[in-house]
Amino acid sequence: MILDRDKLNEVLNVIGTAVGNKVMRVADYVCFRVDKENQSLVLSSTDFHAYLSIDCGSFTQFFDDVPEKFLIEYRTLNSLVKNSTTDIVQIVGVDDSHIQVNTNGEYIFSKYLAIEDFPSADFVQESFVTWPVPLIQSTWNKAEVAVSRDVTKINYQGVYFDGNFVSTDNRRLSVIEGDEYDGTPMLIPPIFGVILKHCRNEIRVGINSSSNLIVIACDEVGLLAGVRLIDAQFVNYNHIMKLMSPAINITVDKQSVLGAIARLKTFTDKLFKVVQVRVIDDGGYKLVMNIENKDTGQEIIEIKEYDEVSAPYIVDSKYHLENMYDGLAVTESSEDVEMKFQDDGKLWVTEDRFTYLLANVQ
Repeated sequence: MILDRDKLNEVLNVIGTAVGNKVMRVADYVCFRVDKENQSLVLSSTDFHAYLSIDCGSFTQFFDDVPEKFLIEYRTLNSLVKNSTTDIVQIVGVDDSHIQVNTNGEYIFSKYLAIEDFPSADFVQESFVTWPVPLIQSTWNKAEVAVSRDVTKINYQGVYFDGNFVSTDNRRLSVIEGDEYDGTPMLIPPIFGVILKHCRNEIRVGINSSSNLIVIACDEVGLLAGVRLIDAQFVNYNHIMKLMSPAINITVDKQSVLGAIARLKTFTDKLFKVVQVRVIDDGGYKLVMNIENKDTGQEIIEIKEYDEVSAPYIVDSKYHLENMYDGLAVTESSEDVEMKFQDDGKLWVTEDRFTYLLANVQ
């Protein structure tokens, strides 16, 4: 069979999202399923946490020189296709153990012989909800900003969906209010967001009725994916949200504060990432950020709006610098950002349906 090389390269980039597993050798392979009668070629991959398949029939010419199903090593094939300069890629069956791939030259691949090891995509979703990709991508980018990188805290390693999109690492909290939802809450792993990056126009999302999977379909790219949900209890974030009671609200220029944080990051290292934040009245309210490590740095930013919500409170707290940057950076506005300081040191960043909480460093 003959495939368009550019299209094949795009497909391999997508299914590479779910390749590799330290235990299962078959996860290093890409599965080709050929249906010459219906002019269908489906490429699939799995790391046994996610399963991806893409229909490539629209850019494939079929001949009788290729088996109906075979597995070849993903990384070698992907590198070969990416570094070739031909317009097409020809794939030919050699014998029961080998596949020949022709681009600029002729390359022989050993097939993975235990084909039955590769799982099938038996997705039976209860129902689908349709989301525009730009909307869900923007929502996901905000939601995942507080996902924990600590592998020992499994209940913090995904985005919780109960109508709202929520994540936390126990030091910060990100919440995006969604529409009313009466389905089953789910804890979605970060690979969902990686798959989203390869989707266009709109996606359909549903829950697999026979196993703990979220099913993603994108007709625009011929994608069908199943992602295993995280089996863990999420925290009661609604209780935390009810405790929001800012004492001081300020509005600052977004690019100024992000630029200041980026410069202050120069003075951090792997162990020290703390910035001291103060609000002062020096002939006008100013936001002052200090960092003291081996070297020191200070940034002063004009405050555009200052609102003392409750009794007088002096803002003087320390925060994780990178976590502070992340919460401010994902806001939609390109001009201003609102920062709300609570009298116990907590910092809230709010914009429309988005709320970000950053606890102070003691």
